[in-house]
Amino acid sequence: MKGKRPSAPNLQQRGSACIWMKPKAGRLKLNFDGSSKSTSASIGGVVRDHNGNFVLGYAESIGKATSSVAELAALRRVLELALENGWRDICVEGDFKTAVDDITSGARVRATKDLEQIKKIAEMLPRIGKASVSHVPRRGNSVADGFAELGHMGASRRRLWREVPPNEVLVRLRRDAKGEKKKKKKKKKKKKEKRSDAKGHS
Repeated sequence: MKGKRPSAPNLQQRGSACIWMKPKAGRLKLNFDGSSKSTSASIGGVVRDHNGNFVLGYAESIGKATSSVAELAALRRVLELALENGWRDICVEGDFKTAVDDITSGARVRATKDLEQIKKIAEMLPRIGKASVSHVPRRGNSVADGFAELGHMGASRRRLWREVPPNEVLVRLRRDAKGEKKKKKKKKKKKKEKRSDAKGHS
């Protein structure tokens, strides 16, 4: 079955970054991930604010599903959480580029189950005030991946963590925070070098 996703006029696509970066002040960043194994699939995701603070995490087993269905189901779930919590200014990231492209570019989708997920996502997007969806390399999606792995351990029940993350993802959260600090230091160093060069040529 072929199909094209319904248009989502409020959707803004952003370029990808190599590491996890904080969103702008006032925005929330929602990372999602799907995991498909031979006998089961799971979804997971994490929400953080502009200070990098943990807001919410989720994990859930969804039975047997393909990788693309799992990724799209994870995206759909994170959008459901945005609507349930009244978040109206969000940026969403995932490391499965095909799923992101399906949503942002209007690519033609052949698989029926994929198309079902995309239609549900497209129905939700107009209800969110401002949303951007972008691809991020796996390194920048590590925490969401950790929550997706937790989904394999939780049978079919849906699990949520608010404000306090589970121990299993603490190391990944700290790694993201360290990675961003390193990037900021590099930027400051480059700016300082440019100023020094400019003074030297004056």
